[in-house]
Amino acid sequence: VAVDFGTSTMLVAVRTSEEDPDPTIPIGDVDPWMPSLIGVDDQGEFQYGEAAERLRPDQVVPSIKTLLGANEQTVDIGRQGAGGPPPRIDDLIQGLFEEALHQARARAGPDVRPYLESGFKVHLCCPANWTAEPRRRLGEIAKRAGLKASPDEIVDEPIAAGVSWVMGQEGAGEVPEGRTLVFDYGGGTLDVAVLEVARPDGAAHPEITVLAADALLYAGDSLDERISDDLKPSLTSSGWSGEQDEVEKNQLTLRAARDLKHALTDTDEAVVRIPGFDRPVPYTREQLEAAFRPQLEKAMEFVFNVIKMSMAREHHADYGLIRSLEEERLADEIHHILLAGGMSRIPRVSKELGLRLHERFVVDPGLVDPEKSVVSGLTFKDAVSGLNLHRPGFGFIAEYLNAQGEKIGEQVLYEAFSPLYKKYEPFTQLTDLGVRVNLNPPADAHSVKIICRDILDQEVPLRLEGQDTNGIPLELALQHSYQSPQFFKLFMDGRIIVSAKHHVRFWIPRWPFLRDGLAAEVRAQTEPPRPRLWDNITLPEDLTGVVDPGQMVEGVLSGPNPNGQWHWRPLDGTGTSIPVPPALVDPLWTSADKVRLRIR
Repeated sequence: VAVDFGTSTMLVAVRTSEEDPDPTIPIGDVDPWMPSLIGVDDQGEFQYGEAAERLRPDQVVPSIKTLLGANEQTVDIGRQGAGGPPPRIDDLIQGLFEEALHQARARAGPDVRPYLESGFKVHLCCPANWTAEPRRRLGEIAKRAGLKASPDEIVDEPIAAGVSWVMGQEGAGEVPEGRTLVFDYGGGTLDVAVLEVARPDGAAHPEITVLAADALLYAGDSLDERISDDLKPSLTSSGWSGEQDEVEKNQLTLRAARDLKHALTDTDEAVVRIPGFDRPVPYTREQLEAAFRPQLEKAMEFVFNVIKMSMAREHHADYGLIRSLEEERLADEIHHILLAGGMSRIPRVSKELGLRLHERFVVDPGLVDPEKSVVSGLTFKDAVSGLNLHRPGFGFIAEYLNAQGEKIGEQVLYEAFSPLYKKYEPFTQLTDLGVRVNLNPPADAHSVKIICRDILDQEVPLRLEGQDTNGIPLELALQHSYQSPQFFKLFMDGRIIVSAKHHVRFWIPRWPFLRDGLAAEVRAQTEPPRPRLWDNITLPEDLTGVVDPGQMVEGVLSGPNPNGQWHWRPLDGTGTSIPVPPALVDPLWTSADKVRLRIR
């Protein structure tokens, strides 16, 4: 059972057989979906879906999902409840869920209807850039609406669309091996993912690894506003009936812009009538494409950034090389392009993707409508549960213990579903990508235990080298002024480094959905020292002539400072620090316990 709560539309689906090409239950009067609209009528009653669509624009919240993603708590709706408090966003979305389920139960066939009752597991989805808190809230909303949903298993929308296509192709006997770029262009976000599909020997289903997924808050709603701006100069004051204020005129024009955008997917010219305006309003595809051009260029730039992120997910990726790659080389990484979401219907989208990525695009052939791809993918229970994700769906916590082993504090090192890099950081920094946090133990802490917790703050089991454990205990070092800080670093490829009294490395090869007590597999890692030869490096005067030829001097690195400079300092604290020439900086220095410098 699946519910796709989108920015513009809401869909419900139940898959009773993997051979079912289209599990969607039609919940709209005209389309298989209903609008994700919430409004309030003149009597102060809340209306949902198509009933809200019939209200005046100033009585409607058109993109409430965007507010949830931004972690807003309340919203003002038009002229509702002038003297009362604004309604809670979570309560309004709960009402939308309840209306969608009511329509689904009323219209589903007798063999499907029982699965829509309370108690059946439901998969939900969200934009690829949602972090833990909006996911937790969405899971709680669904639960209050009578659904059994786990916020830890809420799937990124482009990933679900990719699952739908991969599983549909498998049913047709054609597993699309290689890398698929999913381009899910909806109302509120452009979601892009790169999936790697393989068919291991003896496996019942293809293995789907998510190499990258992200969302851009610049999609269908933004184009509606651009078209609306195009229309306004022709909507002279003399053409209006005079009953509308400026707010209502703007909202009516925005609704007309949305209708024109949809109409021009199939024709070169369209006309729309705006309530209260005395003549029809024309718009052409040429005007649409001109309005869309700057937005599409940003979308393509975003696509190539996500492809770079997918390459950075590979174990020990060469970030310097990835940063330097041009579009032509990046396009070679992609073998298939999948279109999903209503905005992908605009002809210019598929044309531009095919031109820049040198591949023909596909739309899920079993669904006809690209709007159905996400909800369909959510209904493949085993494929969704078996995904290898691109980031952890659980958090890492440092529990600090005193000499008696008693917990005396804790520190969040990584929050579930947080990005493992800052926007555009993969391509502007010299160091390895990942989240680095300095350990901040209490003064009397003797040791630290690294544990994992899910969105609901429940502890996640770990399996270290085949042995179940509830955490990884490490001894803390006594800090000295000349020592590098103790730290935790989580890399994009699953490597983990903890620098405490000792320097330890781990690797988590898969980021799965941890359900039903499933443990995260953790492997210990060892790396041999990596020598580096520096020639003709000028030494500070206080070392020249003091160090004997061939003598080994051990030291530690610090950096980079705000200017990007690294320094090396002898471990015993004597002498001055030596600046390291930028050309010799090695990304692995951030994960080194110590660096040995031999001076000859």
